[in-house]
Amino acid sequence: MLAVMGAGLGRRFGAAKLEHIMTDGRPLLEHTGASLAGIGNCYLCLRPEDSNLKTLAASVFDGYLEVPDAELGLSRSIVTAAAKAEQDAAAALLIALGDMPFLSSEVVASLAAQAKGEGPFIIAPIHPSTGQLGHPVIFSAHFFAQLQTLQGDKGARAVIEANRHCLHTLPSDHPGCYWDVDCPADLTGPSAGAKTEKSYG
Repeated sequence: MLAVMGAGLGRRFGAAKLEHIMTDGRPLLEHTGASLAGIGNCYLCLRPEDSNLKTLAASVFDGYLEVPDAELGLSRSIVTAAAKAEQDAAAALLIALGDMPFLSSEVVASLAAQAKGEGPFIIAPIHPSTGQLGHPVIFSAHFFAQLQTLQGDKGARAVIEANRHCLHTLPSDHPGCYWDVDCPADLTGPSAGAKTEKSYG
């Protein structure tokens, strides 16, 4: 199962970020969704009142997951996604950020190909030069319970740090794995040098 984080307010962007129309005429979120296509059932985590995103999700993903307490931070979306994955008896959960329209579908497919077999695993891209972990991140079912205990706006960082021995990395210097859109200037795409590392997941 795949879950795309889209319940944030995007205050720094100054408008409906995920609905922003890119230069090719498609919404930003559609670009993110395209990079995740063909991997598995994919859901957008969103605020219950966000009717526009619900409409967009219907055309891009397999559905959406409402996060009623989204104002408490990114962790609430992850908790919601992990609960859905557990309910569906999914073997693993891929967590992606909705505001990463420059993700590489090839990197995503390579990450998904590693999510096989039994035993606990966490899989993430890693920059070969800087050692920075990127997105998306995949958690095996072993971690669904831990993901559901997260709080605040730090994403899944605590789960990764507590289980480094289960972390498998895929070296990739594709800039889209490390570049999220925080403000309009970021829409031009990845520039030289990595952005400040965000919370994993």
